[in-house]
Amino acid sequence: MHTLNRIAELYLSVEIKYLHRCHSWKFPDKIATDVDINELLQRYQHGKHEVDNQVSHIVLFELIIDRLLLILHGSWRYLHEMQTNIIPNTIDSASTVNQQSSLSVGLVVKKYWNKLLHLSSVLQQHENDRRQTRPATALPRSKSSLNTEKRCQTTETSIGPCQSCLKFQQC
Repeated sequence: MHTLNRIAELYLSVEIKYLHRCHSWKFPDKIATDVDINELLQRYQHGKHEVDNQVSHIVLFELIIDRLLLILHGSWRYLHEMQTNIIPNTIDSASTVNQQSSLSVGLVVKKYWNKLLHLSSVLQQHENDRRQTRPATALPRSKSSLNTEKRCQTTETSIGPCQSCLKFQQC
């Protein structure tokens, strides 16, 4: 039950506007946000009989699946709206808000993953475009490369040999 409570806290932290159109996987005739989790947790508490406990475990696992799908639906919708607002005209044609009410776990996960991949490629392309349009800046030169070498040594510059002297001495 602790897992369900944590999941419930998580989906409550997701803005409700991203969750409102999603049907429940466990109760397909209900909107997922209308399902009273607390009432179900009370109804399916551990009982005195092993059969009751098995049923409770199954129902609780189904509720976990239901809540995780709700979070995936809400996250998908959030990504969709974020992409629409931040980078308009980059929505993939197969991705529409009306398609998000699927009750198939596999389809929901696949759709969410495809949305992440698409958004990642759009952002990567956007970054590449931004880099290409930015003017190239000259690399700073080191101070030593800007100075011209002195051809003769004086008492002030006699710390080490100049390049000309060094080459001559190596011959």
